[in-house]
Amino acid sequence: MKGFFQKNWILRLLALLFTLLLFFNANSQKNSSSSSSTSTNVQTRSVKLANVPVNILGNDKYFYSGYEGDVTVQLSSTNLVKLGQQENEDTRTFKVVADLRKTKKTGTMDMVLTTQDLPDGIEAQIDPKTTSITVEKKASKEFKITPVVAKAQLADDYTLKETSVSPKTVKITTGEAEIAQIARVEASVNPTEKVTGNYSEKVTIKAYDADGNALPIAASPAQATVSLKVSLPSKSVPLQIEQTGTAPAGISSVEVTADKNLIKLSGDASQLADIESVAVSVDISNIKQKTTKTMKIPVESGISADPASVEVTITPTAASTHSS
Repeated sequence: MKGFFQKNWILRLLALLFTLLLFFNANSQKNSSSSSSTSTNVQTRSVKLANVPVNILGNDKYFYSGYEGDVTVQLSSTNLVKLGQQENEDTRTFKVVADLRKTKKTGTMDMVLTTQDLPDGIEAQIDPKTTSITVEKKASKEFKITPVVAKAQLADDYTLKETSVSPKTVKITTGEAEIAQIARVEASVNPTEKVTGNYSEKVTIKAYDADGNALPIAASPAQATVSLKVSLPSKSVPLQIEQTGTAPAGISSVEVTADKNLIKLSGDASQLADIESVAVSVDISNIKQKTTKTMKIPVESGISADPASVEVTITPTAASTHSS
């Protein structure tokens, strides 16, 4: 009887162990299936970035020109956070570079473009993959800057009185061949700008050869400020004095004179055409002795007067008294 019960407990223990084995096996398969499913759901996202600047890694003895200024870069990654950082120009860390640090020869050559400082887990494809670069020995020289504004940019009837530029000279760095070709260095006002008054603008400095072709340069400083002084259409008209009010008792007459007889008016040509004279009104009420006043020249909106005011002298004459 005792042997029977011992055998029964052994069978129960084996059954429990078998049940646990089935449980852990099933759970392991479930976790494996879940892991496989998660792995399958991970997706790679791609973004295309346009106008990514090309940077030259080179030698300070050489001047590099003729290469693509920017390229298109396609980034791909499963890490959306890193991808978003590189997509945003403000948080971007990678650069597109052409590495010429070991290149000691001059001339035009094709260079492979690569990325620098691209975070792990991101792949990049650059389009185009190569760029043509001209390598020359560097040369520098100081040049006078010529400010330029086209006559057509001035509003109708306006006259350009003075053009200035600051600074007046600039250091130009380029290749040895180009430095000898520079015929003029200019700071040109934006050709789409219509000049309707005194004007100032900061513009990029450019160099040209004798045929007017722009040359590849590095200017220091890169920009200059062009200032324009223009004169508006103008005409001189006579000044008229108009007396208002009534002379006080005991005054027989009042004479009013101004220190200017002609006033120069400036402004829109169509407005000026309708103006033949300007007048100031002088109130002679209560004027019993010689008086001097400063009177502003009244003009309509868009017109300016030179001088803007005049001095008028009011001279009263006392009435004659007769004794009997």
